[in-house]
Amino acid sequence: MDIHDQNEKKSKLPWTMVLLSLAITVIISSLITWGLISGLSISRTTYNSDINRLNMALNHINDTATGLSSYDIYQNSQINDLDNRTQVQLEEITGRVTDDEANIDTKAAATDLSNLKDWAVSNMTDLGNTLDTKVNSSDFTTLQNTVNTKANNSDLTALKDKVNALTISIPSGLIDKNNDTDHYIWTADAAYQVVSIKFQQSAVEITNTATALMLKKVPNGYTISYGYDLLTTSTPVNLSTGVAANTFLTATLNTTTSYLQFAAGDSLALNFSAQNALSEYVGCVTITLKRM
Repeated sequence: MDIHDQNEKKSKLPWTMVLLSLAITVIISSLITWGLISGLSISRTTYNSDINRLNMALNHINDTATGLSSYDIYQNSQINDLDNRTQVQLEEITGRVTDDEANIDTKAAATDLSNLKDWAVSNMTDLGNTLDTKVNSSDFTTLQNTVNTKANNSDLTALKDKVNALTISIPSGLIDKNNDTDHYIWTADAAYQVVSIKFQQSAVEITNTATALMLKKVPNGYTISYGYDLLTTSTPVNLSTGVAANTFLTATLNTTTSYLQFAAGDSLALNFSAQNALSEYVGCVTITLKRM
């Protein structure tokens, strides 16, 4: 090949490359243009759909057939309806909750009562067993010994002193012209000691001014006149000059203590200095004794 042919061949290559580059550019541009057109088509569809929904909402707002002048009223009606339905449901739920609480309370009470019963039965059984054990054990022996010890020491003495402090009063009954003979008025059932002797009269003796009365301790088997004088120096009380009408007279007791002490079976008697000698006197005498 000569130099001329080589140069001609070289001059043809750049045009081929230019044409190829132009073809590639056209293809790429076409693809880009198609993509843009497709994207605009999709956006247009979405836009149209949104416009339609907006128009429907606007039409609904202005729909005179529904009687709604504004969308606010429509929304409020929907909210009120929802609120009413919610309130009804809340009331139903509240009622069911109340019923459930009542049922729970009833069941809890029944359970508590059953548990209390079981607890009481169990504890009563334990208590019974404990008592049985204690009664048959040293506790009972200790208690018995304590009682026996107390009965033989100062506690018994203190009790005896309290019993001895018990006093009784023996009234003679009516003393007048129909009851002025020597007679017994009381017999001791245990050991006693005279504490006081008191006379009381509504009227004194006027006619027989020397008539007097002595109180006697009369042992079993003695006659009244041989009994022991309870008044001082063996001086009886004069029912005329020794007493006053409607006024207590506390007589002076005999200073001999043994005369004042009664054994079981000793009797108390009235001893008149002159029997059947009272005409005006009306009264009685009361003897107070304490248990020894």
